[in-house]
Order: sequence, then structure tokens, then C-alpha cells
Amino acid sequence: MICVVLAIENLPAFTLGCYGGTEFETPYFDLLSSAGVTFNWHFADSIASVNKHHPWMTGDHTFFYTPSDKSPLMKERLENAGVHVVIQNEELPVCQNSFSELITQATETLQQLISSTSNQPTLFWLNAQGVSGKTELKDEVKQLDTDARALIEFLLNANQAEEILFVMTAARGAVDLPQINALEKSPLPESLVHTPLIFVSPLLGSSERRQELVQTIDLLPTIEDWLTQQSARNQSDGKSLWQILKNETSKNKNWREAIYIKSSDNTFAVRTDRFYLIEDKATQEDAANSFFPNLFLYVKPDDLWDIYNVANQSPQVVEELHHQQQVFFSNVES
Repeated sequence: MICVVLAIENLPAFTLGCYGGTEFETPYFDLLSSAGVTFNWHFADSIASVNKHHPWMTGDHTFFYTPSDKSPLMKERLENAGVHVVIQNEELPVCQNSFSELITQATETLQQLISSTSNQPTLFWLNAQGVSGKTELKDEVKQLDTDARALIEFLLNANQAEEILFVMTAARGAVDLPQINALEKSPLPESLVHTPLIFVSPLLGSSERRQELVQTIDLLPTIEDWLTQQSARNQSDGKSLWQILKNETSKNKNWREAIYIKSSDNTFAVRTDRFYLIEDKATQEDAANSFFPNLFLYVKPDDLWDIYNVANQSPQVVEELHHQQQVFFSNVES
């Protein structure tokens, strides 16, 4: 039993064709989506750079504070449960061929893992940097997709005979996208917090979509569920997605109703399936024209790019979500 995770640090969901990116060429990521289950609404927990205390590594809300060093991290947790963990990283500093080289090495390593006679469950984790925003975004995304082709095609073929779970996801969108950032009005924009999450396995359906609100904190509990057959619900803030993955209904009614995001000590957000409320203490709208000078409310999913702040038109929604957000962050940080 093998779980392969392609963990990309920077990749906005809107740049993939399977997430509606009509201006981008991503045939191989789209092929992956068509072969498995795609979560439409996967969001970052924190927009900090990936480090050893990132939600991927802990399954917990870490935001910008550091949890106790005594907290077991991903590798330790899985190895304690009898899982063999293999991690490969894209070479730094990132160069033109570094992602391609990572994929080539990963494909060779995966062939060895599959041909091994060991029955030990294995996590094969690939860390990639993703888009940088330093060159044309379309070109960067196209190159990522092209470079990933060898691994994607190998895994899709191997999946026909092996118990392999393949996950492709990203920690955050892109930090510096001048063309998109000029369009978005939000202090915590969609292009930064909405990221892809795709699962492929012979045990799952194909070309399926899930509508639940999920986050980066949910990845580790899901991997633990798959590899150890033991849910980590009591160990993490995140939740295993395995029941949702196997459930063919359009939406799990018992799932969480909101997710929370924090980008700094001044910027907090709560997202539901209908609204996105952001509190930005460093930004003040014209107080004479706004009942909520530092609160921004956007209707979702209609207002994709967070253009129309409707806080003044929906004061009750703002007050309810703001209270909900304050209670959540107070509990997490206490």
C-alpha cells in the first residue's frame, strides 16, 4: 500500500483547467482530475511558507505561531504507526529544470518502491515549489503540467494493478500575481487561498467532485486513515476526508460549516459555502461610507475575485460571521 503526494507550495486553483482555468493549458493535471476525485473548495489554513510546523506536517491549525516542539510531526507520527516514509525535495534554489528533475527522480524511486517485496505501507512525499510569479504565469503553469506528465501517466497506469493513492495539492496560491492582484479587491484574495486537491485511487470513483469546505489541515489525517486504517480524528484539528472520498453523495451534511484562515496578526477570515468575511485591521475603508471600516464581505461562489464588498448591504451576516470568527481564533490561540 503506497500513498504518493505531490505537494506543491505555490499553485492557485484557478490556473488549472479542471478548476475552470480556461486560459491555461494543463492537460495532465486535468487528466488526473478526470481519473479521480477533485475537491472544488480546498483552502489554505495559513499562507506562510511551508516549514516543519506547516498544517501539512501537523494536521493542526498552526497559522503564524509555532506549536510545541514536542508535538509529533508527520514523519514521526507515521513511522510510529509502522509506515515507511520517503521524502524527496525539489532542489533549491529553483532553476528551470529543477521540477523536471524531481519528477524524473520520483518516477524512478516509485518504480523501486512498487517492485519491492515489502508489504510495509509507504508514504512517498514530493515537495515542489510551484509557480514563482517571476515570469508569465501561463508559461509557468504549462511547464509544471508538462513536467508532471511522466509521473502522472506512470501512476495512472500503475494504479490499475497496485494499491496506490495519489494526491496532488498545493499549500497556497501565488503571492505575487500583478495581473490578478490588480483585479482583486480583497486583503486575502481568492488567488492566494484557493488551491487544488485531487485524489486518485482504484478504490475511488473517477471524474467526481466534492463540494465540502476542506483545508490543508485535513491532508495528514486522510493519509493516516489510508495507510494505517486508523483515523486520527482525536489527534488533529484536521479531519480525515476518507469517508467523503468514498461517499458518492453531493455533500456530507455532517461536515464542517466554515473554515478559517489567518495571514498575519492583522488579517483573519472565515469562509462558508455562501460568504467570505475578512477582517483586516491594517486597512480602513472610508468610515463615512462604511458601517464596517475593516470588514469585507463577499458572496460566494458568485464573486470569484472578491470584487464586490457587500458588508454594508448585509450587516446581520457580517455581525454573525465576525462573532463566529472571533470565537474561533480566541479558542485556537488560548
